[in-house]
Amino acid sequence: MNLTQEPWPPLILDAKKPSLMWLRDLVLSVMMWALFALLFAAPFNFLGSGLLERSVLGDFRVEDHWIEYFWRILPYLVMAYVLAFTLTVAAVLTIRRRQRALLLAPPRLLDLAEDARRAGMDEGELLDARAERISVVEVDDEGLHRLK
Repeated sequence: MNLTQEPWPPLILDAKKPSLMWLRDLVLSVMMWALFALLFAAPFNFLGSGLLERSVLGDFRVEDHWIEYFWRILPYLVMAYVLAFTLTVAAVLTIRRRQRALLLAPPRLLDLAEDARRAGMDEGELLDARAERISVVEVDDEGLHRLK
């Protein structure tokens, strides 16, 4: 590990995931998409079957009564507008919060003595660990770190 200032925020790069984790993610994704399809199967069947026209619109022809038609579907249009508006507000707030967070200064690096003290090691061991490409660190019951 080097002590140079790295770009902020730190990026989590793609690493090789274990195959069981990949399989678990795939199974969960397929199950959630299947559940999503089941949740929307009934409303789409309701829309396509003509029951919606008979239950909401009644026995009148839309072509002859456009104004009454729009008054009858107005609650559905308002609900769609409210949901779209809420989603838009949430997206804008999330983007603004993220932009403000990226403007924050990165946390300061610990000096070598403070870093070694927090790790429970001496400075030489810490420098050796940072020089290694891969280090295995064991933490004992007292919270002290040992390198392998």
